[in-house]
Amino acid sequence: MAKQFPALLPEHEDFIRRQHLFFVGSAPLYGTGTVVLPGSPEWEALYPLFSPLQGARQIITVDIHKVQTSCGYAVPFMTYDRERETLQRWAVQKGEEGLEQYRKDKNAVSLDGIPTPLGKVN
Repeated sequence: MAKQFPALLPEHEDFIRRQHLFFVGSAPLYGTGTVVLPGSPEWEALYPLFSPLQGARQIITVDIHKVQTSCGYAVPFMTYDRERETLQRWAVQKGEEGLEQYRKDKNAVSLDGIPTPLGKVN
């Protein structure tokens, strides 16, 4: 059954890296999230760790203070087919200026009306 740990262990990190789709229910992480935006020094350090993604607008980092495993009995088996290309095509069509305007227009507040870090910089 479930076990708790004060930090991610190497085997947890290996498990997460192997996932194409990560179900938080199968290994909940507890911590404090921080938004990292393009143009910041943190972005310049973190973005190269990922495959380039046209249209990427933020990275969320988490200061983890507890990790919990789970039995995963109800997590479905799924087969990874491929990445979707829709965002890439859309972002290329928008261009960098169009993406910046879209973020100002559409990403300044959350669905529940709370200002987002993207909205706070505009």
